[in-house]
Amino acid sequence: MAIPHQSGDDILQRLDKNADGEISIKEAVADPIILESFSRIDINGDGLISRHELTSVHVRRSHGGGLN
Repeated sequence: MAIPHQSGDDILQRLDKNADGEISIKEAVADPIILESFSRIDINGDGLISRHELTSVHVRRSHGGGLN
């Protein structure tokens, strides 16, 4: 069964615990798919995932899902 697509804003809001507008590796631990794909999403390699970087990739969750 597929889990609905989540927008970058939804993911950012859910994972950005310190409300700085970015997801750190420590915050990404709460989501196995984001954590596994962290380095691919972090386009500029600064160790943080920004809203822009999240919207640059399509995060699609499905049973056994991943990033597309």
